[in-house]
Amino acid sequence: MNQGQTITNNGNVGSGVNYLEVDLNWRDTSDSLTLSAYTPSGSKLGTYRDNSDGSVNGRIHINIDHSHGYVQQG
Repeated sequence: MNQGQTITNNGNVGSGVNYLEVDLNWRDTSDSLTLSAYTPSGSKLGTYRDNSDGSVNGRIHINIDHSHGYVQQG
């Protein structure tokens, strides 16, 4: 991956799934990555950065809980 490069990764989530854990872990705190999450209809849930959870650790870890309609960072 190069600076300014965007990599798109799509995944299918079954209709019976109510919870999705997304964990982007590159471990190198000297590099800064962002993660954007979208609904199947294309609505943006948000853009998250390494420090979005209050910790700079080379990791973006979010939980998407459809039943609550929000994204939890952690």
